[in-house]
Amino acid sequence: PLLPALTRVFDAALAGGGAKSINFNELSSDLAEITYEFPFRIPPFFALIIRAIGVLEGIALVGDPDFAIIDSAYPYIANRLLTDDSKRIKDALRYMLFGKDGEFDVQQTVDLLQNLETFAKELNGGGKTNPDGTPRDLTSSGGEKKSGAVREALLFVFSEKGKIIREFLLEEVVAAIDALSTDALYQLAVRLNVNQN
Repeated sequence: PLLPALTRVFDAALAGGGAKSINFNELSSDLAEITYEFPFRIPPFFALIIRAIGVLEGIALVGDPDFAIIDSAYPYIANRLLTDDSKRIKDALRYMLFGKDGEFDVQQTVDLLQNLETFAKELNGGGKTNPDGTPRDLTSSGGEKKSGAVREALLFVFSEKGKIIREFLLEEVVAAIDALSTDALYQLAVRLNVNQN
């Protein structure tokens, strides 16, 4: 009974914009309601973290009504999701990239890679290196920005740090090839008028 309730709360928190749209004050109150319905306790450290994040977000919202704390933390989250090899993080990455329905979300992947780039820039003091640690070409003009971003994403995906996302992308490519080959065989059978019994 508890798992469906928690799933409902977190799915509601993640709906409509994904993790970036989480409102920690609403999440905290939803979790508090669950503690009244079910006989369980939220670990004190977890409750304090949620409360602290809610307070910080509330203070920031006074200065900027469009502020979202997850937007500020998202580059770090992207880095953890794309470079941490633990099973829990891989499961979280899989859920983020494939969602509940199991369909690959290209836009979410692009968003993660862009936030990883932001993390690398902030970590390296303004972006003098690529996400894979190689020196960034500082001579690029604004018109080359889009191709430079693609290049950086590819450098990361094929670097040692990109092993995890490479595994996910490989699984998706294999699934797509399997689906295409099955469809191609079916189309060939139809054209050759092969008995399909």
